[in-house]
Amino acid sequence: MSDLTPDIPPPDVPSREPISDSDRVAVIARLHDLVANGDFGMEQFSASLEQVLAADSESELEAAVAGLPSIVRLTPSWRKLSQPVVLDAGIYRLELGAGWQLGADTTVKTSTGKVRMDLTEATWDARDVALHLQSGTGNMEVIVPRGVTVQVVAMTGRVTLDELDPPLPGGPLLRVDAAAKTGKIRFTHERPAPRARRWGRARAERGSA
Repeated sequence: MSDLTPDIPPPDVPSREPISDSDRVAVIARLHDLVANGDFGMEQFSASLEQVLAADSESELEAAVAGLPSIVRLTPSWRKLSQPVVLDAGIYRLELGAGWQLGADTTVKTSTGKVRMDLTEATWDARDVALHLQSGTGNMEVIVPRGVTVQVVAMTGRVTLDELDPPLPGGPLLRVDAAAKTGKIRFTHERPAPRARRWGRARAERGSA
């Protein structure tokens, strides 16, 4: 008689993978940042540090991180987008800075225009974001918050990741699908310095004062 018992998948079991030193150090550094920024008092710091040092597995370390303030600004639930975001710069310059909204599924395209996306200034609709980038001859620059995991799932052309910091265990995840023809797509933590005024213009303004 054949066994007709259906295959039942085993229940999810928390990861018991050992913690790497770099992961633990990254979380401790995050705790110090919270104190330095005034987001944590010493009592909160001590309690969280004790939990991080006591963690024996990845799941326990991620649980400790889950109780910390997010390293990205999350969009309020009532304002989250239900449809994918599609932005096409075409031949123009596109600057995505303070207040823009990063959808859970976001596509940004350019033909010849330059694009700069500051993810440190965006509100994130999800902690796990699919980001699709397409460039013709234009260049694209993506400023990534420190601690975010950048996972390149597909790549074509010239795509660079500038010495990004180690990701925070259990932190936000950016799944990237990037395609560049002759342009360049660059991921970095560095924010551009403010543009200095041209010397001739500044001198003229002083002369007319």
